[in-house]
Amino acid sequence: MQTSTTPQATTIKELSSALRSHMAKIGYRPRTIQLYGYVLQELEDYCEAHNISAFTTELGNQFVWERYGMKLGDQFTSKTVNHVLRMIADYQKQGKVSKRYSRVYTEPSQAYAPLVESAVESFRRTNAAENSVRRYHWFLLRFGTFLQDRGVVYFNQLELHHVNVFVESLTGLSESTVRATVGHLKRLFDYARDHGYHHTSFSNVLPAVRYHSHRRLPETFTVEEVERILNSIDRHNPTGQRNYTMLLLVARLPSHSTCRIISSPSEEHFVL
Repeated sequence: MQTSTTPQATTIKELSSALRSHMAKIGYRPRTIQLYGYVLQELEDYCEAHNISAFTTELGNQFVWERYGMKLGDQFTSKTVNHVLRMIADYQKQGKVSKRYSRVYTEPSQAYAPLVESAVESFRRTNAAENSVRRYHWFLLRFGTFLQDRGVVYFNQLELHHVNVFVESLTGLSESTVRATVGHLKRLFDYARDHGYHHTSFSNVLPAVRYHSHRRLPETFTVEEVERILNSIDRHNPTGQRNYTMLLLVARLPSHSTCRIISSPSEEHFVL
């Protein structure tokens, strides 16, 4: 089991630097570290401009709101931004972060294969859509790789700490992905218990994942909402200037176009 101590970093820059080093140590790819580094650098610049030295959750929320015009954790906020802010908070508290598990295992071990085959066939008999069956099969292969990498050859060797580590590896994934993965785990654990592959099911220790179905985008925006959208764009860089120009053009299109601002008896609305 991986152990670590709370980092000695005391300032934002020290914490950011220590997190980058830790990511490299646990196997994050250089391209990913560079991508996350952009967000960390923006956080450093923000803190320097506001004369802030210590990282707090409140600071993270304030930074995301003022820099991106979004709330931390919102479905519309960049997954990278959400993940980086969670990572730096976790690293500050625990001295470590969990690397998301991404390697695909294409062939189950001889000991694990019978469980994979029977679990998939059992799920197929529930009249599940074939795409759902394929996703479940892929998950079983992925989970098999995770177990194999930790020396779990037979499924009855699975212990609670293995489950905890795997769940931790989901940190930073989207809400829908985490919910689907936890659902796959519950189905697998219950099946394994009921068919003699394990003496117990760990379903009762898995976290409950709240899921909010995607709401449709509104078909109209008030003039005030349009202005807020435009004002939330950072125009201090080429990308922001481009996005601002595109949205401004859409907002000012003539009335016969697909997107326009129209007048109603009560107020003006921006129509998609």
